[in-house]
Amino acid sequence: MPVFIEEVAFGSTNYKTLLKLRHEVLRKPLSLELSGKDTATDDKEFHIAAFENESPIGCVLLRPISADTIKLRQMAVSDAYQGIGVGAKLVRYAEALAATRGFKTMEMHARKSAQGFYEKLGYVVEGDEFIEATVPTIKMRKPLKTS
Repeated sequence: MPVFIEEVAFGSTNYKTLLKLRHEVLRKPLSLELSGKDTATDDKEFHIAAFENESPIGCVLLRPISADTIKLRQMAVSDAYQGIGVGAKLVRYAEALAATRGFKTMEMHARKSAQGFYEKLGYVVEGDEFIEATVPTIKMRKPLKTS
């Protein structure tokens, strides 16, 4: 399974396909729709996608929130590709990209069910659990390695 990861341009054909993936993985299981609120800042974010044979199988967005901090959000991996390292590859690529663009810290609002996944990648919980998009969520953070 040759998986490659690259940045995707906002508004491109691949971006539009990733919107469908985000809906299928993140919203549909909760009986929700991917809303305008979810995509309102997409034009100001970095879009990263994982592909197998030209087909998008995963994605993540990075939203700059200050000069030093970037937020990882809308992480989605197709069900058939979960648990085999695609998500970890996406996160590592996102961290490297953010570091090369001068960010020093990555943070996120992670679903509580994904806490262990992110802890294995070096993220730590900050604060108390809260509800976001109807699911238990936690804020997590990690300093980025800069070269």
